[in-house]
Amino acid sequence: LALTLPLEGDIAREIGRNVDPDAVFTVRNSLISITAAKNIETFNLVIGTVRDGGSFAPDAGSAGKRALKNILLDFISVNSGHPAIAAKEFHSATNMTDRLAALHILCSRFSETSHAGQALQEFENRHGHDSLTMDKWFATQAITPGPRTLERIIGLTKHNLPALLDGQLDDVIDALHAYDQAEALKAQAGQ
Repeated sequence: LALTLPLEGDIAREIGRNVDPDAVFTVRNSLISITAAKNIETFNLVIGTVRDGGSFAPDAGSAGKRALKNILLDFISVNSGHPAIAAKEFHSATNMTDRLAALHILCSRFSETSHAGQALQEFENRHGHDSLTMDKWFATQAITPGPRTLERIIGLTKHNLPALLDGQLDDVIDALHAYDQAEALKAQAGQ
């Protein structure tokens, strides 16, 4: 069983022309939901065996377990239809990999919930001083699907205006670039 599906952009490239980004997004998410529903018992059993309650270890085995756990967390969260599982993982994460994975799930699957907003705020409060980590915070929000993506990106440009005025435009440029790529896919669909 392959647990990671190609990204929407990869699927669109394979289709090549007359791509309907909304259809690609919908079908991909439907496949994720179906996979989660049909395998939920197995996913719940496996996630219990790969959870790491100890201290962070950068070795390949530990990294593989973290990656598998976070993939399964996404499926389990999708199947539940509620952000509580991902929010609990976000708050209990003992390393950045797990915290970012849970944040991404909250933003991509449950973006309009208070759980997502609270996690974003908590992440910013905790890591706002670290520009590399905040790049991930910006990117997570910039690629969050939904009709308010551009509005959210514009809001991010206003988010830390003093830093922007000091010349730290990379975060905004990266966010706008991610949005522009999504819009280019939509434009391709209209050809």
